[in-house]
Amino acid sequence: MSERKYWFVPFSGEGWQAFFDAGGHSLVFGGQSARRSADVRPGDYLLCGLMGIARFVGVLNVLDVKRDDRLADLQSGRCRLTLKPLIQLTAETGLPAVELKSRLGCFHASGHPHGWMECFWRAFIPWAARDGEKVVAALLKVRQHPVKRPLGGGALSARPQACDAAGRLVTTVHAGGACVAAVPFTAAGDPGPVEGRQRLVQAFFLKLGRALGFDTWIPARNRQCKVGGRPLGMWPGVRSGLQLAVPGMARRVLENMDVLWLENRQAQAAFAIEGNGTVLAALQDIADFLVLQPDTCIPFYLVAPDGRRPDVIRQINRAAFAPLPLPPAIACRFISFRAIYRTISRLREEMPRLTPTILLEISESCEPAEAV
Repeated sequence: MSERKYWFVPFSGEGWQAFFDAGGHSLVFGGQSARRSADVRPGDYLLCGLMGIARFVGVLNVLDVKRDDRLADLQSGRCRLTLKPLIQLTAETGLPAVELKSRLGCFHASGHPHGWMECFWRAFIPWAARDGEKVVAALLKVRQHPVKRPLGGGALSARPQACDAAGRLVTTVHAGGACVAAVPFTAAGDPGPVEGRQRLVQAFFLKLGRALGFDTWIPARNRQCKVGGRPLGMWPGVRSGLQLAVPGMARRVLENMDVLWLENRQAQAAFAIEGNGTVLAALQDIADFLVLQPDTCIPFYLVAPDGRRPDVIRQINRAAFAPLPLPPAIACRFISFRAIYRTISRLREEMPRLTPTILLEISESCEPAEAV
């Protein structure tokens, strides 16, 4: 008998409940999820988590796998899994992922603090057997001795794109094969004054987010700013309104970020871009957000010229932030303008094959032990 494999599958709170209301024995999905699940076999375990609040809530045993290989179109292809629930927890009794962060190798495989967040972004991420066994063992203990934990605002209603209202996983391929035009940086140097650089970097993250299949958002103060002769607020994929599954004050922090990447009502990444001191001003807001939403799995990125790096690192490691359950130095990463300039030519060729992990490649840790 082949060795059991473990796979992570994200749900929204509503989708998790709807899955069991429908019997809890079948999942149907397509798109990129169908491609990533090509190696799923009977006997494998699905580790289930709620993406909006980053909690493990169950384990499903795969009994049967049926695929429609006749459909060449990846967006139309479908896969059906017949399942047996082994562990079922509620959102309130679910196990926060941060409690297992130090024990799971997959959370540290990338070598940076945000590596564990990738596990809650996309369906059918394969896990090492030793990590899967640790999650199953931990969830069995939680089932025996459940503890209710408060939920953070409206985060429970956050829905990963891979889950529809009936609890079925249906992921659409947004960027497959579509190359996005490069932002007009000059690779050899400084594209202009600070404000001009900020707008170009803002445009870069709008284009990159769109290429990865995300909707995007920029605040009202920047929507009429033009790059390439077109207002940023009119660029493809930029939302005209913002609905987020977080309460009022935390939502306002996200609304004021220079760029957001979004799936449905869930922010997937937030960027504060240097321009007249906006990065340092954003740090206090980010700290407030981390207090209001301690279970967040939203990665924040501070983007600034190379010369500003020491000041950003020093400010983010201020003693005032250290007592927070998730300090900004861990929740945030730094991206230099130069790292973006170096990446432009590579992105032109690799854009169709990119994943959100590109951010982890071009960013660096803000923790004092690593930010040398």
